[in-house]
Amino acid sequence: MKVISRIYIYDNRLNNITPFTMQLAHFRNMLIILIHKLKEHLNYYPINEGLLYSLLVDKLNLKRTKDENKIEKLNKLLEFINSDNSLSELLNSLKKLKRELSNNYAIQSIIRQVCKSFKSYRKAYEEYLKNPNKFNGTPKPPKAKKLKNIDKFTVELNKLSFKVIGNVLHIKLYQNKRVKVKLPTYIKELSSVRITYYLDFAYIDIVYDKHIEELKPLNNYKSGIDLGVENFATIVSNGEVIPSLVIKSGHLKSFNQWYNKLLSNLKSELDLTKNELKKKSNNIELITKSDILIKRLRKENYQLFTPYMVDDSFKIVKYRLPLKKKKFGIYEPNNSNLKVQLDMAIVPIIATDDTFRRVGFGKGMYDRFFAKLPYKPITIFTSLELCKCDTIITSSYDIEADYIITF
Repeated sequence: MKVISRIYIYDNRLNNITPFTMQLAHFRNMLIILIHKLKEHLNYYPINEGLLYSLLVDKLNLKRTKDENKIEKLNKLLEFINSDNSLSELLNSLKKLKRELSNNYAIQSIIRQVCKSFKSYRKAYEEYLKNPNKFNGTPKPPKAKKLKNIDKFTVELNKLSFKVIGNVLHIKLYQNKRVKVKLPTYIKELSSVRITYYLDFAYIDIVYDKHIEELKPLNNYKSGIDLGVENFATIVSNGEVIPSLVIKSGHLKSFNQWYNKLLSNLKSELDLTKNELKKKSNNIELITKSDILIKRLRKENYQLFTPYMVDDSFKIVKYRLPLKKKKFGIYEPNNSNLKVQLDMAIVPIIATDDTFRRVGFGKGMYDRFFAKLPYKPITIFTSLELCKCDTIITSSYDIEADYIITF
């Protein structure tokens, strides 16, 4: 049977995985735009995987193709694309990115992913025309998404994209870049690998075959289970401990339909809420900017740390995902024991006074933390707006800023 094992990536391997997934996301965006533009003129979505991949081949050899129907469709597509400058430029950009990635297997995976999305849309739209009451709105086709708004992206790679040497998995990314993953000893026969970029980290799902030995009865009692559609499960037993019974699937189907509809409604509400936040608040922009800053600092090999609440003060832990909501609604990474000397500290404030000392949230946690340090790092206060009092309202033990940054 197929089994999935997940391995999380937090370290320097992200420096190769992040640009790889973002380039593939960019390729996916351009491919979706090309399909939409072709649909405007062809009145249908050209989502044949073979045709799309043939369009991206630098030197197309039609003599190797025996399918005359495919050759005819491909020639018409190429003729049409070459007659339109914008389409021709878009196709050339796709070819250029494909060459830069130099990973045909990843490109094929993205093409399959895009075609599957369009086919799912078409199926949903056909169902919508028959039963519009089942939907909250008209199904929409896949669309390109700004790279800065992509918080999650997955690509699946087949056996030709990786190899196992000893107990180490070597995965080809782009050009000559590879990522190595140490495999658990129980993983033997790999069938595929999925790489997922998620916010500021990544994880790799390893799909492998696991042999399960045939179960043997411990005594003379035997039971058999038959899974079906109308009857979810039929259990037959020759023992008194396990009675024979039939489990109907009607209630399970109803529950599954209710769950899927509820999940769809929640996702729609979440999307609407995100869109409203983007229109009415700059918080989303601030979060995006902080994500960009974190990625840039990591790319330049800076080490990032964050406070971790301990009693009435802090300790320093390494910044890494996932973050968990803790006391006062503050998100923190997992605990770790480190001895580091900070070069710079970025501290949130409510206000400051004429001495540039911190007016905080009244708990004194930052003051106690900095008082214990045998050195003083460069200290930067941050606030959405500069709230400064012209008189002195702080005490000598309140921390003092070297710089203040507002948004």
